[in-house]
Amino acid sequence: MLLNKKGEVYSFGEGLQGQLGTRQKLIQQYQPTQLHFNSRTEFNEPIARIQASGMNSAAFNEFDNLWLWGGTRYGKLGCSRLTTKTQDVPIYTSFEVVKDKDNIPVSLRPYQDTKDTMRKNKTEYIDRWQSVQWGYDHGLFLDKKGRIFVSGLATHGRLGIFEEETEEKVLFPRYLSEGLPNKRVIEVKAGAQHSMAITKQGELYTWGEGSYQRLGLGYEAATCSTPIQFTPYKVDDVFDNNNVVSASTGKQITSIVM
Repeated sequence: MLLNKKGEVYSFGEGLQGQLGTRQKLIQQYQPTQLHFNSRTEFNEPIARIQASGMNSAAFNEFDNLWLWGGTRYGKLGCSRLTTKTQDVPIYTSFEVVKDKDNIPVSLRPYQDTKDTMRKNKTEYIDRWQSVQWGYDHGLFLDKKGRIFVSGLATHGRLGIFEEETEEKVLFPRYLSEGLPNKRVIEVKAGAQHSMAITKQGELYTWGEGSYQRLGLGYEAATCSTPIQFTPYKVDDVFDNNNVVSASTGKQITSIVM
């Protein structure tokens, strides 16, 4: 995707899962094609930043409002209730926060009302986002409060919720609380089958498939393997000063900036 100074977004390349956002599922889009972003108040709203990973894409305006499109397999897009099998155009997305009796977030419920007339009193809604990242079949959603919500395929521990034995997929974003107590996260990244988070304090947490040492958690000599990490785990053997500022993930590799 391309973003110009006018806030216009163009896409090209493969689009079989709708990730181009052009209403067409194409093997190849040869020429950059402009996308359109409609919100509650604007037609073709200007965009400030874009994100593309795996078979999914996202765009944010200057207020950090979010549009999503692309593949929806296993619920990785995070808004299955609002989308078709594949979402081939950008969809403006808000979420209602579902909480337990102690007022702790549990999950997100996709919400779409052009005039906000259906919003409930004393209910939290998330309209602004810090980041969205996708692996092959899972998504990570980071809100402006530093909270992570996860959706998609749960195998190999990639969601960090430790429930893959009873639940293969998470259709709606679920709050990730395990392993990150009272931590404000500033950045998330999704690899093919693993995930990571960086906190405001510069701490690095990783979870998911651990083969090829992609999690940075070392090697288990007893089993001659690197085990799956089902919940976020702090990587602290070489980061005593908590000075990680950014990270990037690939299929079987992780890179960090200190």
